[in-house]
Amino acid sequence: MNLRDLPGMWAHTKPPLGLQATRPYSAPGLRSPIDWAGIEGTWRRYVCFMDYRDLFTFNYTNIGQGTHDPAIFQDPRFREATRLIEVKLRIISKQALRHRLPPLVDRWVSLDPQYPPLYFSGCAKGVQGSEAVVEGMVRMGVDGVPRWQFVSAYDGSMQWSSDGIQLGNVGSAMGVVGVWSTALRDQGDPVGPFWLWKVEDDETTHLMEYT
Repeated sequence: MNLRDLPGMWAHTKPPLGLQATRPYSAPGLRSPIDWAGIEGTWRRYVCFMDYRDLFTFNYTNIGQGTHDPAIFQDPRFREATRLIEVKLRIISKQALRHRLPPLVDRWVSLDPQYPPLYFSGCAKGVQGSEAVVEGMVRMGVDGVPRWQFVSAYDGSMQWSSDGIQLGNVGSAMGVVGVWSTALRDQGDPVGPFWLWKVEDDETTHLMEYT
């Protein structure tokens, strides 16, 4: 819904939709035999979050019905911030991971040897040239849906944690959707949605923040 509200200049920077985009390995780029999830390559990622001024108003201001009044979300002036990030990923060994990933519930994970856990590392570049190290893993779920987990670290310190699922079949062009939060995931920490999809390695995009 947030992407539908974006201005026209972003019209061509959106994940592909439709039945064709859900087909297996419909995402662009080459894929090595070990990369069953189609991890390696260049990605685009949208993250959405509530403007901190609106968040403060929602939590602490006694306007209207008082704190936590959901009417703020119906105000035509309310709009979530949307940020576009470029992500480049490559497969690594489990031993090469530098950050500990949050545990994944075992009952969700398939033991099919055709889909061994894959670990990856890379970088994420956002507005104003800010860069983060990204590390994570992909595991096949018992329902046949790949589960993605990754963390984002700045200056060697983990800051954000993300969990997502593949839309459609393995390696689909539609990509991965999920939620982000802080690395600690403490009660009361911020949380929001993200959408990650693969693009051609030579695709250029102007990275912008839209509020």
